[in-house]
Amino acid sequence: MVDLNVFCDPMTDRPESRYDLSTPWVYERWRYATDGRICVREPAPGEPSAPDVRAVGKGNRPRAHDIFAGFPKKGFTGDWPAAEYGEDKRECSCCGVLHECEKCNGRGHEYKTTMIAGRRIAGRLVARIGLLNGVKFRAAGDAEDAICFIDAHGRQGKVMPMVPIDK
Repeated sequence: MVDLNVFCDPMTDRPESRYDLSTPWVYERWRYATDGRICVREPAPGEPSAPDVRAVGKGNRPRAHDIFAGFPKKGFTGDWPAAEYGEDKRECSCCGVLHECEKCNGRGHEYKTTMIAGRRIAGRLVARIGLLNGVKFRAAGDAEDAICFIDAHGRQGKVMPMVPIDK
């Protein structure tokens, strides 16, 4: 079972962070995790629910459950692709080191952007979702709409595409 912490943002002490995204939280029988680009939830029956906080502010949780309003129940037909890597390198081109690098995850090579259902998804996000088991996706709408996905363990998620180049 994948720990939902991989979908969180440990860097929520930055000035631009509006919410606490550092750890998963439970709300109305679901456990949520997000870094602002991916949002994943899994069933959490019987666990105590966090308060429904509507205010934006440090220490508050986002209303991630609103993101899943109207989440589709069927139509998940696409298999989630494997992440593709660029060429192997002795050091990462973005930071020059092989550890603590968000672009290469300490692997020494960067992930390639992946086109999924006409949307550009950052390679590191494709890799993170790929950690889940048996992921299927459904994409509807235009190239700026999130891709919905599910996995074999009842988790649901959404991932935001990169902004189209012509925007």
